[in-house]
Amino acid sequence: CIHVISCSGLPVRRIGHEGRLPGEFLEPTSCCIGHGRLYVAEAKGARLQVLTMEGEPLQVLALQPCRLMGRPPRLHGLCLGDMWRELS
Repeated sequence: CIHVISCSGLPVRRIGHEGRLPGEFLEPTSCCIGHGRLYVAEAKGARLQVLTMEGEPLQVLALQPCRLMGRPPRLHGLCLGDMWRELS
C-alpha cells in the first residue's frame, strides 16, 4: 500500500493494498505526483498505475516482457517531467 503522511511526518491515510486488481499493488517501488495524478510503479506487478489523488484507479499500463533479456520487466524507478506534455 501507499502510506500518505503529513508534512510533519504524521500518518494521514493509506491507499490500496497488496493485490493484482487496479488500485492494488505488487511491490510498489516508487511513486510520484504530476498533473493532478498519482503514478505508482510496481516491480513485481510489472506495471504502472495512474490514480486520482484520492487513490481511485484511472489506468493500468502493463509492461511487456523484454525479448533481449528473456525475463519479465521490473520497474525500479519513476520520473515525470515537463516532457510529458510534448508526448501526450
